Amino acid sequence: MHSAVRQLTAVLPPPAEAAPAPPWERAGEAGLRFPTDYREFVDLYGGGTLGGELNVIAPTLRPFQPGYPRGFPGFARLAADDVGATFTDLRESDPDANPYPLYPNPGGLLVWATTYNADHCFWDTRDDDPDRWPVVVWLRHVGPPQWREFDGCVADFLLALVNGSYEHADLLVGPGSPPRWTRTSDWSRWYDA
Repeated sequence: MHSAVRQLTAVLPPPAEAAPAPPWERAGEAGLRFPTDYREFVDLYGGGTLGGELNVIAPTLRPFQPGYPRGFPGFARLAADDVGATFTDLRESDPDANPYPLYPNPGGLLVWATTYNADHCFWDTRDDDPDRWPVVVWLRHVGPPQWREFDGCVADFLLALVNGSYEHADLLVGPGSPPRWTRTSDWSRWYDA
């Protein structure tokens, strides 16, 4: 197990009920790759919210929106058509303030979490090795600049949110210590709120 995931489980216990994990080996069929720590996190926690604010997106067989495909193709479409299109428009209107290309462009940012306040967490996919993808955060109500790079993986970032060491933790997970995890989906289903 990735060391940051192990540390995270010590301060943010995963749900007691095991959930079916995505068949990660099929992600390539949709042109996707995922870092090891993220896969391990999703296998333990599923998709859900941290602190009732930060929504960690996980591949699921239920379409993210009506008309979307299921599974990994649905994750790819959500990343490209919803999130990617919005941030591509921002980049085109103000390239100096929005320097990152977006998925599905080569090396583009790939979303893995959002907040109810429209903050977004991405992977910077420029490295060929997904395990070396740092987190890049777009903070809607902070800036300029609104973009913040985090030198670490998803599990490192979530750990920094849980222990409050990330300077904008309250914006992303809400005030309160420590934030709770609520599973909202897994590979096979969505859970009622």
